[in-house]
Amino acid sequence: MHYEKKAISNERTDRIIFIAIFILFSIITLWFFYKQAKHEGDLYPSDMEAYIRTMLGMQTRDDYPYPILFKTAALINKLSPSPQFAMAFTVNLFNCGGIILTKWLLDKQTRAKLLNTFSTFGLFICSMIHGSVFQKLGIPYRYVSTGSPTPWHNHTYIADRPFMLLAFVWTCYTLVSYEKDFSRNTRNEKGFLWKYFLFSAFLFLSTITKPSYTLPALFAAAIVMLFRLFRQRWTNFRQTFILALFYIPTLITLVVQYYVTFTGTNPEGLEKGIGVAFGLVWGYYASNIPLAILLGSAFPIVVLILNWNEIKTNTQYRFSWIIYLVSIIMALVLYEGGSRTYDFNFLWGKNAGMFLTFYTSSIILINKTVNAQEEMRLSSKKCGLLYFQWGVFILHIIMGLWYFGLLCLGKRYDSVVFHQISELIIRMV
Repeated sequence: MHYEKKAISNERTDRIIFIAIFILFSIITLWFFYKQAKHEGDLYPSDMEAYIRTMLGMQTRDDYPYPILFKTAALINKLSPSPQFAMAFTVNLFNCGGIILTKWLLDKQTRAKLLNTFSTFGLFICSMIHGSVFQKLGIPYRYVSTGSPTPWHNHTYIADRPFMLLAFVWTCYTLVSYEKDFSRNTRNEKGFLWKYFLFSAFLFLSTITKPSYTLPALFAAAIVMLFRLFRQRWTNFRQTFILALFYIPTLITLVVQYYVTFTGTNPEGLEKGIGVAFGLVWGYYASNIPLAILLGSAFPIVVLILNWNEIKTNTQYRFSWIIYLVSIIMALVLYEGGSRTYDFNFLWGKNAGMFLTFYTSSIILINKTVNAQEEMRLSSKKCGLLYFQWGVFILHIIMGLWYFGLLCLGKRYDSVVFHQISELIIRMV
């Protein structure tokens, strides 16, 4: 009885803390997105101006064949005092939705409460590790050299994050069970197909919001299914084929998006398309790509090294890493033709993969921490390793707060790293 009362008390405390931080966080981000939408002079640069023009039906330099953000903002604009506020409010709505969804998913997959709240907001503020010290090591840019799990200047990515998470989690559900569910010899319970239709719907919604996650996720799913197909000597072909049918809406959408984005010529008259060259674009922004990967993903890399057995048994954790590795390869070898070559748009898939490895790594670490707390005796080595992993995660959060603080001052997201913490503190005061 005492334990139950304590659990209820902890749950109430967690709910109050989450709501309080959520309200404060959402107010700050709404203000920030509105500043980006206003774009006063050279301050608060982002893709917001192009998104507002697209929402209003005006011509822009780039094509956006993924309408969710723009259609939603256009609907809100009918009741909004200005198009700028409508777009800022819409982006903030999707961002807040992603926070609530992440908290819900963490609560479902772990037995922690307050730790989940900390990790949720940590995931939505953490960034790459950055600083002027890395300039001499081949990382001249704060963001674009490494990518980030939480980029703030591209709002279609922010809008896609809740759909990306849903698509990822439900994809893992299907990968765990499709061979059993669609076997001729298995008698399934009525209604089991719902999770496959949900997975298909979430993947489709993610694709028409921003296809950055979809591209590496499709390759990763194909790798998993083909591996199982050959390992089982094609005895599971029927199950694989049926699962593949649920990808058809997304595949059709990707073909249409490819046709719009990568065929013909752009407004400058340059031919569009996709090219292949190792390190052409990424090497332009970083001469030390291995270090760039480490600075972007130190936390998930550390968790992977110290919890290697999880990759063998945990489907969700393993699949997040397959997606991330595929996205790194795509960022290394693919580039867009024409004037968009050095926009480095294949970095968005890497950002998506990076966020998912942060998400699954946090689940691994939370569960390890909860299990350790329940043990009567915890060795100093195990305790030290847990503290070390949380320390790396907190480092990413501190870097994210610094990065977000600089952006709130109007700094460029892709600036060379010349700014010091002292400058930030002085200007904030």
